Amino acid sequence: MSVRRLKEGDLVKHFTWETKEYPEEICIYKIIKFGFYLDSLEKIVIYKPLSSNEFFVKLYDDFIGEVDHVKYPQVKQKYKYEKITKKEIIIDIYTNVFNLIKTSIRKFNK
Repeated sequence: MSVRRLKEGDLVKHFTWETKEYPEEICIYKIIKFGFYLDSLEKIVIYKPLSSNEFFVKLYDDFIGEVDHVKYPQVKQKYKYEKITKKEIIIDIYTNVFNLIKTSIRKFNK
């Protein structure tokens, strides 16, 4: 596996971003801290969704793992969580809104 450079403060998107109608609401997270699980000393990631004040903890190896494309064949994203810039978030939001409007117009015109 290639080395991935994720650091504290990075914004990441979960692969389900591609499967949601409004993905920006629940699929973008900020990496808060890296640490270790006390019992096993496995590396962990502490992260939070931008849409709430909750925090989540996941084993680092699972966090950086690849998407199971057998289970999710429609997903193009390679990794479960991938770094995303604020500019990419804005572009994706506008793209989703545009596609939603386009779909609504098609349904209306039928």
